Amino acid sequence: MKGEHKMDKEKIDKELQEHITNHSPCIFGKSVIKSKNYDLKIYRSLTKIKSIMKLYNDLLTFKNIQKEKYGNNFSSFIAVFLDEDISNEEDFDNKFWNILNILNQKDKLYHEWDDSVSSSPSDSDFSFSFGGRAYFVLGMNQYSSRLSRKFKYPTLVFNARYYFDLLRENGTMDKYRDIIREKDSNTQGTINPNLINYSDNDSEAKLYSGMEMSADWICPFKP
Repeated sequence: MKGEHKMDKEKIDKELQEHITNHSPCIFGKSVIKSKNYDLKIYRSLTKIKSIMKLYNDLLTFKNIQKEKYGNNFSSFIAVFLDEDISNEEDFDNKFWNILNILNQKDKLYHEWDDSVSSSPSDSDFSFSFGGRAYFVLGMNQYSSRLSRKFKYPTLVFNARYYFDLLRENGTMDKYRDIIREKDSNTQGTINPNLINYSDNDSEAKLYSGMEMSADWICPFKP
């Protein structure tokens, strides 16, 4: 089984590298893949507590070594789930937020919420906090309507928010954002619908799972 698991990881790692390289408009994601500044872990189920608790432990280990290992270089923790049968984007969205809720329920027993961001998913300065550090969490799945988020395995990517904050501080974030949106439009023919009316007053939670959100969408995250 361990040998099979290693083969799964090597195969999925290669497939993910090819997908990001060929289909993602995100220059940060491409940089992470090219420089191999990421930790990829494989899990069996999106819903079973055993898998989610293994994710908790792996993500905490990554968080504890992230700055020492990668410094200020953009880096990511990537969780790929093998055997979960999801039926559509909404199903993935529900399971995506269920994972974040379970991770948070355990994490808040040991760590305070990152005080640089809000814990309310309706606030404009919301970010998911884990181990006292804010993360922008990106979802991918086989039913995604966006090519950049369409991957054969359900996947969660954890990106530390402090990298984005550094870009904002040096005044380059808006430039990179515009480049990414232009590439996304060129790749798919349209800009991501979640970004069309997205502003600084909106919560980044709308962008997490990748599903197009209605105007009255209420985030199911419960801090």
